Amino acid sequence: MPAKGPPDAKPGEPAKSEEELRRSLADRARVDQERQRLREASLPEALEAFRAQHAANKSKLKSDLRKATAFTKKVKAGVVERDVTGLLKDIETLNLSMYISEIVAAIVSPEALQRLKTSDIHSVVRICVALHLRYPSFAEGLFPGLVPVATDDSVYSASGGHGSAVLILPSGGEDYSDKELAKRKRIALRFLAELFLCGIFRDGQILVRALRRAYRGTAGLKRDANSASEPSSSQIDQSLLVSFAKMGSEALVGTPRRIKDAEAGLSRQAGPNAALGATAASAAPVHGAGAAAGGGSHSGWDPSEIRGILRSVLGMAHETMARALRDGQRDLAKMMRRFAKDELNHGSLSEEKTARLENAKKSVEKLHSNVAALADALDQDPPAEFQPPDEDEDEEAGMEGEGISLWTGGEGKDSAEFGPFGDDETRSFYLDLPDILFS
Repeated sequence: MPAKGPPDAKPGEPAKSEEELRRSLADRARVDQERQRLREASLPEALEAFRAQHAANKSKLKSDLRKATAFTKKVKAGVVERDVTGLLKDIETLNLSMYISEIVAAIVSPEALQRLKTSDIHSVVRICVALHLRYPSFAEGLFPGLVPVATDDSVYSASGGHGSAVLILPSGGEDYSDKELAKRKRIALRFLAELFLCGIFRDGQILVRALRRAYRGTAGLKRDANSASEPSSSQIDQSLLVSFAKMGSEALVGTPRRIKDAEAGLSRQAGPNAALGATAASAAPVHGAGAAAGGGSHSGWDPSEIRGILRSVLGMAHETMARALRDGQRDLAKMMRRFAKDELNHGSLSEEKTARLENAKKSVEKLHSNVAALADALDQDPPAEFQPPDEDEDEEAGMEGEGISLWTGGEGKDSAEFGPFGDDETRSFYLDLPDILFS
């Protein structure tokens, strides 16, 4: 099981030095300040004034076909942080009004989203804000390619028929693996969250709907009377929820515990004036996002209400997954004890049992990592580490089992599938007797 990480280190990551912690917190504060600046520029009054000035100076812009085409190609190739300064300069000096549709397609096409890295999303959004400030048609073309066009649970079906939105699985004709589709959904959701935090994206309910769909996961495909029941841990789209929690936790969910612990630790070391104020900076953007959301059809949307709903969805997922983790750890301990006895009796484990044990360990480790990430984002206690059964426990269990014992039913998947035998090999040994009449 991965070791518990230090403050500001995600669960399972190695410890960071004091200098690395300071740089990490400073980077977070810098991004928050940048988001605040972009939101203020996108406020209705500021946006109207900026566009009026841009229209007045339009005659001074260069209508250069070669440079405009080169700009579009750069965006299509992928925007990284080192390219932002040059691209922003091109936006300031070029007349790109005839190329907006091509630029939008270069940003939100399935291929572009498949290549986009989470670390580059903020850089892409900075380019989007610069274009949005100058060209009203940019956002009009951007969001139909990002925002889901349907609100029903069929968005998680490959045959849902809503293939134009990137949060919706394509309806066919696109050769993408499940892993690639999952990545595209994660990138699209984080892209939308960053657009919302930077003031372009106005409808916070889209984020709420996306998280609710992720919580429903494959359970949303059901159309029977039980479809409203709580989904199981395996049905929840865990990777999408965890990705969102890691990206938007400070501004949209709340300050993670690791950030609070890191700031508190640095403050204790260097005095009360040494805190970098990342917590305060991360809280401010939420209110600024509400101001940026004004002026649209959802101008009355309260950012604190968004945060409350998002936390509620993540909280329900965390509760379900934490319960599944406890069950999985208990079942894994039972499996390890049973297989240890089998290895002692037979000298070694079969390949099938060895594979089952390794898969069970990996499953518990992955679930533990996801639960720990949600717990950190929600400022809750981390899940308990898995404790392998020791020899003393095995001996005590053996002492209790001396004499004649009756099987009264068990817990877990193996008990339901194999009954008192524990596994298919043992069941076959006792039940699949050879027919001596025909042997």
